[in-house]
Amino acid sequence: MLTDAYLVKANLERANLVGADLSRANLRDANLRGANLFVGDLHAADLSRADCSHTNLGQADLTEAKMFRTNLFAASLVRVRLLFADLHDASLERAVLIGARLRSAVLERANLRRANLEGAFLRDARLGDAVLTKSSLANADLEEAILRGADLSSVDLSHASLKGADLRGANLTHANLAHADLTNAILSEANLTGADLASAILTGAILPDRSVHR
Repeated sequence: MLTDAYLVKANLERANLVGADLSRANLRDANLRGANLFVGDLHAADLSRADCSHTNLGQADLTEAKMFRTNLFAASLVRVRLLFADLHDASLERAVLIGARLRSAVLERANLRRANLEGAFLRDARLGDAVLTKSSLANADLEEAILRGADLSSVDLSHASLKGADLRGANLTHANLAHADLTNAILSEANLTGADLASAILTGAILPDRSVHR
């Protein structure tokens, strides 16, 4: 058991930590590259600036974790719990977050290029100025999420729920919004050039020209 462990700058590269209890552990600046933390307990752990690239965090509990500027490049985060986690300025490029639970998570300015977030739960998440270019958010729940100024160009948001989402100033060029639910979403000043809105629900949405869709 490594609960409350002090592991600042620890070298845990490729370590087998399946099911490990690292709750509240201090892993700032640690090297976890390629480590296996499948179903691990990292509740309230501090992974700020840690290298978690190519790490397996599938089904791990990272609720309320601190992950400021954490490197999660190509990490496996399938069905991970990141509720209320702080991931601002983190790198999640090419990360796999299928079915991840990210309710109320902070992802401001995070890099999520080409990430797979299909079916992810991001209700009330904060993604202001995040970069999600060419990522997949098909069937994701983004209700009431804040996406102000986010780069969503060429993103797959088909069948996603964006009810009440704040997309002010977001870049949605060539985004796939087919069958997406944008009820009461705020799209003022958003760029929808080339976006696919086939069968999208726009009831009550505030459009880029600030008109309200009826």
